[in-house]
Amino acid sequence: MLTRMIPNGDGLEFFLYSSRPVKESFDGELRIRECRGIEGTVGSYWLQQICPHWMSKDGIAVFWGQNYMLPLRLRRPCRRVLTLHDITGLLMPWTMPLQRRLNYRLHQQRAARASDCLVAVSQATSHLAEVCLGIPSHKLRVVLEGCDTRLAVPPHGFVDPGTAARARDLVRERFGLVPGYLLAVGTLEPRKDYGVLFRAVRSLRNAPTLVVVGGVGWRCRKILRELNALQAAGLAQHLGRVDDGELAALYRAAGLCINSSLYEGFGLPVVEAMACGCPVVCSWTSSLPEVGGDAARYFRPGDSAHLTRVLEGVLGNPEELQAMRAAGLRRAKLFSFERAADEMLEILREQGRNMRGC
Repeated sequence: MLTRMIPNGDGLEFFLYSSRPVKESFDGELRIRECRGIEGTVGSYWLQQICPHWMSKDGIAVFWGQNYMLPLRLRRPCRRVLTLHDITGLLMPWTMPLQRRLNYRLHQQRAARASDCLVAVSQATSHLAEVCLGIPSHKLRVVLEGCDTRLAVPPHGFVDPGTAARARDLVRERFGLVPGYLLAVGTLEPRKDYGVLFRAVRSLRNAPTLVVVGGVGWRCRKILRELNALQAAGLAQHLGRVDDGELAALYRAAGLCINSSLYEGFGLPVVEAMACGCPVVCSWTSSLPEVGGDAARYFRPGDSAHLTRVLEGVLGNPEELQAMRAAGLRRAKLFSFERAADEMLEILREQGRNMRGC
């Protein structure tokens, strides 16, 4: 986002505050303030105690928090903008590890209510912020997330045969996969509801291999047992974490991408899959219908029998898969980092004008 915003921020001066060394390089007017020796485990302390000192010294007019938290005690007036990715901590605390639940209770709700502008990543998340957190509508904005450039829709609007062939070759050589597999992308954790997907795969006749991409998360012993059993039966393969280039190839060589989440604040894998020309089936919940639109096919969340029927109907219909692929490429064009950065920059400018009007 910053790499797009800084060159377009004529007349604006950007400061980046970090409790860790910043490895990325940026072109344009950006000053980096690092506080070494204070690691992420006490990031909230750094944000509340150290960051306000630098903000006052630098004369910050607008602060943008991207990771749920804001500095709450400021030494001088400043507009505070917060990006809200989801409200899992309020809706589904049981799916989170203890430290994250405590962090949500102590910091995230307070930050959302203290913000001058709350930027939700979907209309669904914005609605929940208003209903569940009591955020007034005039403080809410929506900026939809976008794909990384390596996963974005090509400029010509389709995945060309050469790119698709290279993707198939890569997944064969690097992962030993036969193209046309089922793909699921996401951390192994309760909210992703992998169990419903695993049961559906077992119920399919002549099911393609299920490939699971994502690190081992939390509260996932049962998920791992079921996944290991599927692997032992030759029905699944767990790849763990992969880099963006590998992920793009995995999407492009897949026959279908499935998102079985119980709740999402946005649902980036749905957009990534569509942008790479991979048809999508996902649960009808939260933001996923908003993101997938008419390009995706849906099943009732938590209903493995319904998911099985949807998969059988799609996998047995090549014309349907091709229509989903084409519709997905068209829809994915709506979600770009360039568009998101431009919209976010305008929000920051708006808050800066509000600051001057105080």
